[in-house]
Amino acid sequence: MIAVRPVSPRRFFRWVGAALAVTGLSTCAVLQHPTFVRVPQGAGQAAIEASPNYRDGAFQNANATPTSTDGTPFVLALVRGRFEPRIPTIRPSAALPAIKTDLRSLPADQDVVIWLGHSSYCVQLGGRRIPKTARSQVIGGMTMGVGAALMEELAVDTRLGLFVNHDLAGYEVPVHADIPHQDVIFLNETDPTSSPMKAKGVGELGICGTAAAVANAVYNATGVRVRDYPITLDKLLQGLPSLSGPRMQ
Repeated sequence: MIAVRPVSPRRFFRWVGAALAVTGLSTCAVLQHPTFVRVPQGAGQAAIEASPNYRDGAFQNANATPTSTDGTPFVLALVRGRFEPRIPTIRPSAALPAIKTDLRSLPADQDVVIWLGHSSYCVQLGGRRIPKTARSQVIGGMTMGVGAALMEELAVDTRLGLFVNHDLAGYEVPVHADIPHQDVIFLNETDPTSSPMKAKGVGELGICGTAAAVANAVYNATGVRVRDYPITLDKLLQGLPSLSGPRMQ
C-alpha cells in the first residue's frame, strides 16, 4: 500500500501563496515586455495618427467624458462611494421630462425623441424626422433575419431537457463578415390610418420577410423547399436528386 502523508493547512496555504506569487510576477513580466502589444509601425501607425480621435499619443473621445471622481484615484473613489454620504452636486438637477402627449398636436418645430414602445422610436430635429435611425433598425432586423434563416438553432437534449448550445460558443449568430452590404429604401409617403403621426413603426419589421426571402433564394438555386429554419446543408441533401450514370470527373 502507498501511504499518503497528510499536508498541514499551514504548508498548503504556503504552497498556494507561492504559486500565486509566481503567477503574478510572471504576468507582470510578460505585460512589461517590449514585444507585448507592439505598437504598429509604418502605414499602420500613419493610419492611426490620421484618426481625428487620436490626440496626444492616445485615442481620445471627441468630447470629454464627464466623471464624478474629479481626478480621485479609482480605489479611493470606490471607498468614498461606499462609506461616505453621497454628494448631491453629482446628481442630475432634475429628472428628464417624460411627457405623455397627443402626437397629432406635437409642434413641428420642436426637437424631440419619441419612444413608441419596445425598440421603436422617432427622432425629430428642426421639424424634420430623421430617417437614419429607422434605416439602422431595419438593417439590424434584416441581419437578424439572415441569422434565423441560416444559422440560429437551439439544440435540445431530449433526455435531460437542457439546451446543448446555451451560449454564444455554440449558438451561432451572424457577424459583420457574414453579412454583405445591405440597403434600405423607404417609400416617402404618409399613412394617415397607421398612427396619429401618420407613419409606421419599424422596430423589428426588417426581420419579417428576410428569412422567407433567403428560403426562396435557396429554393430557386437548388429546387429544394426547406420549411424549417435554419436552412442547413443536411436538409438540402435530403431533397437533392441522386446522381446516376458514370461518375463525373
